[in-house]
Amino acid sequence: FVTLHIVQQDANDNIVANYIATSALYHPETKVWELQFVKVVHYDETGNVTDSSISDSLMIKDWRETPFRLASANLRAEYLSVPELRDYLDYNSDFPPTLLAPFATHLQYRLALPWTCLVIAFIATALGIGYSRRGILSSVAAAIIIVFSMNFVTHLFLALGEGARIPDWAAAWTPNVLFGALGLVLLYYRATNREPPSLNLFGEGRIFAR
Repeated sequence: FVTLHIVQQDANDNIVANYIATSALYHPETKVWELQFVKVVHYDETGNVTDSSISDSLMIKDWRETPFRLASANLRAEYLSVPELRDYLDYNSDFPPTLLAPFATHLQYRLALPWTCLVIAFIATALGIGYSRRGILSSVAAAIIIVFSMNFVTHLFLALGEGARIPDWAAAWTPNVLFGALGLVLLYYRATNREPPSLNLFGEGRIFAR
């Protein structure tokens, strides 16, 4: 890092110190920051300067920030891989839950995503079995409705998880559970050579037409 201006605040957001340095080095083995050619200015609670000093090198041991934490401050959860999400949650575990919620939610979503393929396979298998032209048309209509519903529900629960409205695991896995259960029910009806009433769209239309 070069040409730094670091502001240190207390628990009440009052500025207690300013660090102006030409460069900074981080020593990971000792977790120490080294500020080079640095000027330090300290302030009291009212904002008045209490003292200032200039030194060629200053070693600071009590800062919790790391280069990774600084670099990841503007990262977006949806663009990170599973290892990157895990690293973010590990290095920033002391952040408030509301700030970690998007990353925890997308980590669970990445883990749940392969199982979505199995859910879709259940639904596709059930809807792919047709016994008549009317049954095929009903399956096509049902497939369109289910695809749009699954997409809407998935993004709805992701938004709830990112906003810390529900737990991250619930946001990621609930759509799979709901539509997986639907796929198994449809598969059961088709395996027993029956159509569920909700898919008998054209049959109901014929009854009303009479």
